[in-house]
Amino acid sequence: MDYNKDEHSQMQPDVQNPQPNVTPDSPAAYGIHRFDTDGSPKEGVFSAKPKPTLGMWESYKLFWQNYVNFSGRSRRSEYWWPTLINSVISFVIYGIMMSMIDVPFVQMADMSQDQMTEVMLQSPGFIIGYIILCILGLVLFLPCISCAVRRLHDLNINGWWYATMLLSTCTCGIVGIIFIILFTQDSKPGTNQWGVSPKYSA
Repeated sequence: MDYNKDEHSQMQPDVQNPQPNVTPDSPAAYGIHRFDTDGSPKEGVFSAKPKPTLGMWESYKLFWQNYVNFSGRSRRSEYWWPTLINSVISFVIYGIMMSMIDVPFVQMADMSQDQMTEVMLQSPGFIIGYIILCILGLVLFLPCISCAVRRLHDLNINGWWYATMLLSTCTCGIVGIIFIILFTQDSKPGTNQWGVSPKYSA
């Protein structure tokens, strides 16, 4: 049914133009036709306002809560804030690790690769920092992949394409650049096979 306002500003059904499966609080009652005739949601048909951008710590919290969640969708802020935080943490650890080496960087620039390796292995601080960095990489491995997969789902792209990026980035950096550009794209409105848009949901 169509619900139109009468002179008393009340929602009244229009019996002359009945429509199936329409209630006063349904999307169709307000002109938001987001469903096909079989009841499945249409893709790309949406009129709701976007939700506010997630904050840095809220996004990072979702990053850990969805540690191995390879389904669902993640908006841009859910991907880029954790990426930034994890990168900063890694660079800080790397900087501290390198500062533990007793030999000045000016002298290391003139050393061969074998000499540099020997100097680094003689520094306990460097070894400890290297171990911490490796542990951090192992801990972040799965949640980073799952977050990237959900980001692809949010763009209506199958998450298995991320495996292509992981396998080909080592030989072709262009593929990694393409995925970075993809991850900067806005969320696709509406509902797809991976769920409701986390940004444009009614």
